[in-house]
Amino acid sequence: VGKVELANPADWADIVHAFLGAGADYFNRNYDAMQLVIGPKTPSAIKQQDRVNDKALAVLLQKKISSHFRLPKDIIHLEVFVHAIEIIDLFFSMSVIHNDEIDENYMIEAGRAACAYMALYIPRILPKIFDAHVV
Repeated sequence: VGKVELANPADWADIVHAFLGAGADYFNRNYDAMQLVIGPKTPSAIKQQDRVNDKALAVLLQKKISSHFRLPKDIIHLEVFVHAIEIIDLFFSMSVIHNDEIDENYMIEAGRAACAYMALYIPRILPKIFDAHVV
C-alpha cells in the first residue's frame, strides 16, 4: 500500500476507504502482482503468505487510525483489523475475477463491508487526537 495521508479525516471510516483505495491503486498499476496475490488462480501457498502481509497491513491501518483518533484499548484487538483487511481482499478478489481489475463498485463495497465489520468493535464516533503544536 502506498503512502496514505489524510489531513483531517471526519472519522475512522475515511481512513479505511483511503487505505483500501491505495491498495486498489497499487494492484491496478501492478497487474502481475494483482494476478499473483488476489487473482482467481492464486496458489494456496501464496494465499497463506499473503495472510502474513494482511497482518502487517492491519498493523499499519490500526496505527493510521490511532494517529487521528483515540481507539478504546479495552475492546480493540489487532484481529479486528486483520479481518477487515481480509474482507477487503475478498472483494478485491471478486472484482478481479469478474472484471480483471479492481473497479470502483467493488472498492466501494469493500469499504462498506470492512467498515460494517469494524463498526461491530469500534464506535463510529471517536475522539480526535490533536497535534500538540496546534492550539
